[in-house]
Amino acid sequence: MKPIHNLRKKLLVTGGAGFLGSHLCEKLLEEDHQVLCIKGEKIKTPIGSLSFKARAEDCELHDCKITVRKIKPEIPKGMRVEKCLSVLLQCSPSRPLKDVAFSCEWDNFDIVGYGCSGEALDAWEWESNGFLVVIGTEDSDQLNHRLGLKMDNSAENYAVTMKSNKITIAIGSIEEKKTLSLHFVIAWNRLPEPVDCSCWYAVDVRHEKILELHNSG
Repeated sequence: MKPIHNLRKKLLVTGGAGFLGSHLCEKLLEEDHQVLCIKGEKIKTPIGSLSFKARAEDCELHDCKITVRKIKPEIPKGMRVEKCLSVLLQCSPSRPLKDVAFSCEWDNFDIVGYGCSGEALDAWEWESNGFLVVIGTEDSDQLNHRLGLKMDNSAENYAVTMKSNKITIAIGSIEEKKTLSLHFVIAWNRLPEPVDCSCWYAVDVRHEKILELHNSG
């Protein structure tokens, strides 16, 4: 029996947004391999580190970037938070993207998070070491409206999920040269909060405001 040399392999490339990573992805795609590219960033909070990862199959992630910026939250008078950060993924792919996802995950952290979603907002909260951390993003309805996605919001197709302390925004496919942007907002306070729900209000930020902040130079 002759050895088979033309098997299509599924390969994982981390750092696919860099110069070498992007050229490696391109070469592997030319050889008809299935490539899963991942790009990431990290931030520290008072209760642990968060990893943010963008993932897409058969793509060149050098067309994508993840940026982190402090943001001044729009919260009711009298409320305050110790810190509020926004994390933004932006993509303008030169080829179609498949299985696009943007995730936020706690590193080595096993305390269970609880949902605290609201209108146009999906959010979860964690308490540890005397601190409260809340993470929020657009809910599936808002994503469908803003991005023009043709997704129903049944449980199996809901765009935003949280499992094992990992929040994932799954978009599916994106056409080439179509701009995509997704975000997470993270806020924290010492416990008890000076005013209840301050962090929750802080993570409820319009996507347009986050885009303006990250692209202002």
